[in-house]
Amino acid sequence: MTKVKQRLLEEEYENLQRFLRGESAELYSANRQQANRFYRKIKPYKEYPLSIRKDLLKVERRDTKIAEYWAKIPVKGRRGGVWVAIKPHCPIEPDMEICESKLFKRSAPFFLVHGACPYIGIKSFIDTEPTFDAGGPFR
Repeated sequence: MTKVKQRLLEEEYENLQRFLRGESAELYSANRQQANRFYRKIKPYKEYPLSIRKDLLKVERRDTKIAEYWAKIPVKGRRGGVWVAIKPHCPIEPDMEICESKLFKRSAPFFLVHGACPYIGIKSFIDTEPTFDAGGPFR
């Protein structure tokens, strides 16, 4: 990771910590919304991960010497976000959907914990048999 990318990620992470403690901080709007949604009770000396919505995180497979997979993380300091190399524990198939992810910081490196699940389409109820509920007790 370049020094500029690392600085941008560190700024976003530190600004999230400041925002959660009630201080004013420059934070990407979606990260601010996620923080307001998930972190209701804040412990003063705990660090919280940066929560990235699935519609904002983009993961691509690329043929490069550095890494096989790259993720685009939205930050306030750069329009369009920051592309960083990632190393998933298992291959990400094209039919998988990336779920909400969290960006943790442990000492120097960052860790992106993401969920990938197979894409399941919405099944039409018109094609199924009608069901009948008698309303009896469940045993």
